[in-house]
Amino acid sequence: WQQKGGTYWVRYIHVELIGFPPQSSPLHIKIGDKVRVKTSVTTPKYKWGSVTHRSVGVVKAFSANGKDVIVDFPHQSHWTGLLAEMELVPSIHPGVTCDGCQMFPISGPRFKCRNCDDFDYCETCFKMRKHNTRHAFGRINEPGQSPVFCGRSGKQLKRRHSTQRGMLIDDWSRIVKNLNVSSSVNQASRLIDGSEQCWQSSGSQGKHWIRLDVFPDVLIHRLKMVVDPADSSYMPSLVVVSGGNSLNNLIELKAVSINPTDTTVLLLSDCTEYHRYIEIAIKQCRSSGIDCKIHGLRILGRIQAEDENLAAVPFLASDNEEDEDDKSNSGSLMRKKAAGLESAATIRTKVFVWGLNDKDQLGGLKGSKIKVPSFSETLSALNVVQVAGGSKSLFA
Repeated sequence: WQQKGGTYWVRYIHVELIGFPPQSSPLHIKIGDKVRVKTSVTTPKYKWGSVTHRSVGVVKAFSANGKDVIVDFPHQSHWTGLLAEMELVPSIHPGVTCDGCQMFPISGPRFKCRNCDDFDYCETCFKMRKHNTRHAFGRINEPGQSPVFCGRSGKQLKRRHSTQRGMLIDDWSRIVKNLNVSSSVNQASRLIDGSEQCWQSSGSQGKHWIRLDVFPDVLIHRLKMVVDPADSSYMPSLVVVSGGNSLNNLIELKAVSINPTDTTVLLLSDCTEYHRYIEIAIKQCRSSGIDCKIHGLRILGRIQAEDENLAAVPFLASDNEEDEDDKSNSGSLMRKKAAGLESAATIRTKVFVWGLNDKDQLGGLKGSKIKVPSFSETLSALNVVQVAGGSKSLFA
């Protein structure tokens, strides 16, 4: 559970998949959508009850067979009908014009610019058109609802132009899928929307964090945090950045001490290893402050090159491989291909070394000779993916 930060077991019958209707769902009807009975349906399979063609209800659940849908209508709740008999009812936003395609009124979700006094997009224009790159939008599903932060426009357009491997991208929505914070969830958008407001934590000392869920094809090229010395005891003084493919198995990547005069703090740079989750943990604040203030995050990503996955695959020869080349070329090739399926992002190698150690050449270990295999913290920290032996008296 994202908000709980851990695993809690529940019975299967007590959960439902949100936003993932059965594949047979016409027009991708999902829970929470407004629907009505199609005009082409004379009599629904399970009869009308208090429902008519003009009744509009909200989808509450789907049956286990994937063919039936449960809808709450104003005059009859828990009404059951065939999914194939229903149609979506798009929301209408009276008096609102799309500034992209001039749709009037906007039908479906409305996307309102958070910076401009009067600028709106329909869903299609929000995905495909560019607005001011510094302006963020809020999504309004129903008239009268409060806007929900949804980032900048032109996401699909940018994604189409971002297919070149190895290129740098600065679009937050293309780099990070989700952003979660330890507290003050309603202020989380302030970290990325470019506003002058800050995110202020609320909790126990040293227990504040920001977590990023990164897209699988993106490496972090630069990650910076914006702070303000005027915040006094709210200003962070020690931050620990961790990464990993599971929130339960994060590995510390870097500890960053922040000077009292700093305004922009470099947290990560030129990452060569992919981490699905990045956690920014604020461990200490100035003057032993309890809560912290963060004025923004700045991120620059790099599209992972296809050959990076292959370059990180270990190809280790067996002791007698040379003698068996002629007999097992095909088998060796199959083994290498199979090894190539393992992602380097999941490999964290521990390097043990032994042998002569003149000039501390065995990775920081002391002594002129290491008689038994010993763990080398220096070499292990390099995230080694290929290991080669040395001379007769030097091995790794």
